[in-house]
Amino acid sequence: RIAIMIFEFPTGFFADRYGRRLSVLFSFFLFSLGYFLWFFTIDFLNLLVLSILLGIAFTFQSGAKESFMIDTLHLSEDDQKRDLIFSRISIWMNVGLICGGFLTAGIALYDLKFIWLVASLSNVLLFLIYFFVLRIGLSCQRRLIDREIRRRQQYAICRHDITHAYQNIKRAF
Repeated sequence: RIAIMIFEFPTGFFADRYGRRLSVLFSFFLFSLGYFLWFFTIDFLNLLVLSILLGIAFTFQSGAKESFMIDTLHLSEDDQKRDLIFSRISIWMNVGLICGGFLTAGIALYDLKFIWLVASLSNVLLFLIYFFVLRIGLSCQRRLIDREIRRRQQYAICRHDITHAYQNIKRAF
């Protein structure tokens, strides 16, 4: 918890400076690395260092994930739509936590140590989803924004041409 308190500000600055997406990706990487190394660790000092690493990973994700979703989905203006999406996310997170609890209980029956590998692999999966799937979504979003900007520019040009033609006709009569 101390690492979370200490690194909350610097990682927030990182997210603002280099992007929320990169901050979330880095957090998934650190979570995956930390859980993977936790699987092999047996002494207290290494567990302490890994706990600090996982705290830093948490701070890279703290706030950045939600802000990234708001920015990506353009939800800042629409409170009702934002609340609906976040409530659905909350529902699915709770379903995932319940299913994950049963999964880890089953794994723990075999060997308690393997839950850290599952946690590591799930963060690798989340990293890949954010890296590939959301990149596609962002590029589609950028194309839509570019298309909208071109449409507005063409509209402005047409409006200028019509205004200019109207003024020429008006001068002629």
